[in-house]
Amino acid sequence: MVGGLDAPHFILLDRRLSNMKNKILGGVYGQALGDALAMPALLTPSDTWNYYHGWITTFFPGPDFHPFHRGMVAGRVTDDSEQAFALAT
Repeated sequence: MVGGLDAPHFILLDRRLSNMKNKILGGVYGQALGDALAMPALLTPSDTWNYYHGWITTFFPGPDFHPFHRGMVAGRVTDDSEQAFALAT
């Protein structure tokens, strides 16, 4: 017995917790990936569309004229992800 559970129940509980952890990590990774992909987007969808000539489908650096993300390297997460990481810990 482990913590009042026999071995098969403990293993099942361990698998469920591991699966939940993987789902949570997947959500955090997905949020960060989407944040980094959208980081160079401009303040309006039409401005973004016109500047990039369509969808943003790859990582770009922050444009020099961007009011918030100027100088950020391609693939960098923003404070949105940093706040999510802080809340997740």
